[in-house]
Amino acid sequence: MGTLHERFRERPVATADFVAVAREVTGRDVTPLLAAWLERTGFPAPAPRVSYAKRGKGWRVTVEVTQPADNAYPLATSVEIETAKARVRHPMTIEGTRSVATFESEERPLAVRFDPGTTCPWRASAGRPGRTSRSAGRRR
Repeated sequence: MGTLHERFRERPVATADFVAVAREVTGRDVTPLLAAWLERTGFPAPAPRVSYAKRGKGWRVTVEVTQPADNAYPLATSVEIETAKARVRHPMTIEGTRSVATFESEERPLAVRFDPGTTCPWRASAGRPGRTSRSAGRRR
């Protein structure tokens, strides 16, 4: 976004300009990723479900995200795992109607947050008490 802002400071930007700069900066064809965002109205509606279980000396955290078939967006986001010692963010890519990612934690998770920076204005179902709306935690 920095390159786009520098190049088009105080000037209108066409969609084609945005796509061209994104392609230039990333070094790849971003049209398939951006098409879902540029050619639709409304917002993504991901529904994250988190579970965690003891695994050896640590914990395995599984995040499953589903989206309606008629409204599945490609998303690049993150998952934050909070333990008594730290908060650690892990990247997660959502593609299609169902994506699953597994993360390892040495400590028992106290909270797991999907998209902790809230990069998209979607409405998520409420998490457990004491957690943000995108936090979820369910021990298996």
